[in-house]
Amino acid sequence: MPTPNLIEYQTTTLGALGPRLPVGIPIGPQYVRDIEIRPFKLLEEKQIGEFRARAQALTMGKLVSHILATLCPRLGPHQLAEMKMADRLLAISQMDMGDVLYAYIYTRVHALGPEMEIGFECPMCRHTYQTTFNLNDVDVKILENDAVVDRTFDYELRDGLETRGKTFHTLTLGPIPWWGMDSPELEGMNGLNPALRDQALLRAGITKVDGEPIQVTDKDLDEMTVYDKSGLMDALSHTIPGPQLIVETACNKCTQKYWQQLEWSYDVFFKRFSRSLAGKS
Repeated sequence: MPTPNLIEYQTTTLGALGPRLPVGIPIGPQYVRDIEIRPFKLLEEKQIGEFRARAQALTMGKLVSHILATLCPRLGPHQLAEMKMADRLLAISQMDMGDVLYAYIYTRVHALGPEMEIGFECPMCRHTYQTTFNLNDVDVKILENDAVVDRTFDYELRDGLETRGKTFHTLTLGPIPWWGMDSPELEGMNGLNPALRDQALLRAGITKVDGEPIQVTDKDLDEMTVYDKSGLMDALSHTIPGPQLIVETACNKCTQKYWQQLEWSYDVFFKRFSRSLAGKS
């Protein structure tokens, strides 16, 4: 069996990392990590709005890619300002998922500042309230190596994957490219089916089955047991670099502490922070 190759990532914050990709894009033996962002003006806002109005099957992948292609003259080695839109989108789709999410969040901070309003519903008392969060405090897993490293790892399935007339037991996963988020089942930004989200990530991340290069399909993954899928997603969560999109809060009514996923849809994420509403319950 292949030996697992687990990469150790370091943790910092968005504010500390600044305009630098968490992993970077390999060029020869080195990663290139610089981010350049232009001011977010009304012209760009109109362009993004026009794209949203005409786009069909708008996925998270498509929308975020278009925002970055519009607002970032450079990502790593990609001089996007010098490229046609189709080439920009292709380059972004092939980037590491964690790098793209980080660039998206950093673009928001660059445009509107780090503070944002977040709506919460306490899971204990169901009280709803708003509070503020500083995006500079988002934890970010980074790869400190300047030299390119092998980031694949192997995972042993307990039940195996029965498909194509065989039972497979070892899956090899690599860095998840952003195109994995450009899936029809992820249409829209809210109300995602977690099982479909997991399937999209696994489809993009699995590169080998029992050591053989293979592109798994949704039909293949439909045969994976929930036990194996849950374990695989847990392992995957520890190997994905980039921003950790969960925040800890305490209910301002019952004081219960809990964790919540950070909402990063465009309408919520790029809404200007209003100090007059801060802390309202």
